[in-house]
Amino acid sequence: MSARDQSIERQSAYRTPKWTFSILTIPSRVDYIDKLLKSLESLPDKQRFEVVVVYNAPTDEEPMTIEARLHRMAPSLSIRLYVNSSEPTIGSGRRMQLSVCRTP
Repeated sequence: MSARDQSIERQSAYRTPKWTFSILTIPSRVDYIDKLLKSLESLPDKQRFEVVVVYNAPTDEEPMTIEARLHRMAPSLSIRLYVNSSEPTIGSGRRMQLSVCRTP
């Protein structure tokens, strides 16, 4: 591949939008999250999206522990975790989802 072709390929990849799957969840939904992450992990082009999880519950668990558990469910996915434990209402969780979602 020529240098020009490589440059065009990089530019095309840069312009390709990255989709975000944003998940608002609570601890009792871990089994469902596991199924969803495994399903997303089976997709052929995992570079085209990321997964954002908003953990919406009071917890004494360290965020790194929760994040490690999520990464064990689907090691090849790009996952970002946010913990909303100070005001774990549906409205507050949704606002957090909107504030952390990135757009191209």
